[in-house]
Amino acid sequence: MMPILRRLAALVLASCLFSIYPAAQDISPPIPQKLTVHSNILNEDRVVWVRTPHDYEKANEPFPVLYLADGPNYINLIGSTMDFLAQGDRIPPLVIVGISNTDRTRDMTPSHSDEKNPDGTVHADPTSGGADHFLDFIQNELMPEIERRYRVAPYRIFVGHSLGALLAVHILITRPDMFQAYIAASPSLWWDNQRTLHQAQDFFAAHAELNKRFFFDLGNEGAQMRNPFDALQKTLTDKTPKDFHWKSAVYPDENHGSSALRGYYDGLREVFF
Repeated sequence: MMPILRRLAALVLASCLFSIYPAAQDISPPIPQKLTVHSNILNEDRVVWVRTPHDYEKANEPFPVLYLADGPNYINLIGSTMDFLAQGDRIPPLVIVGISNTDRTRDMTPSHSDEKNPDGTVHADPTSGGADHFLDFIQNELMPEIERRYRVAPYRIFVGHSLGALLAVHILITRPDMFQAYIAASPSLWWDNQRTLHQAQDFFAAHAELNKRFFFDLGNEGAQMRNPFDALQKTLTDKTPKDFHWKSAVYPDENHGSSALRGYYDGLREVFF
């Protein structure tokens, strides 16, 4: 090869390498930041993980904020889902706040109840029924701390799976203005003889108008999960409040755990549809 051609080839190769290097730097997902918030309401420290969008430091505008139950279990899943959808301009980038658990059953169940096992025995849940205290913590202590520390817009989404999804439905029907949108993946509406389902049926019957968005889903999970899910679908089909945007999905090839993956993707799409 002639010297001039070798030099030209070297320049082209160097240019390609330099253009590839910055791109490689951008593919690492943002690392969630650990934040410890002391709760006077719960009388304990609560750890939350906050994941900001890729361009958070470069941008000036506020971002919608998503509060996530079972934070450590799902923050990377929903974070990568958000990244994928945001890169395709399907949804805006979000600040994600993943709340860690200390007593999961206490915080995510709206009423006290002891679970009945399939064999007829009872599994005692002595601390169950603390959801409203947990919501007081989120609303009065956690949200102000997040809004003080991070650049967030006044558009909030609550996301939960299983008991966390039961909590999502409970918030929607008892404190609807706490969030603008709700995603409930495989909600455990069987809890306490379907008490939250019955309250939801009364709530929707009493509201002619509700400017909220709601997505809920279910895997292939049996009658205990399916019956109250179908009942909630029927309630919303028979009487949908004005301006209430809702959608549900059943994934027959998913189980209780894996329904979250598809539910979170479809739910985020519906929230910003």
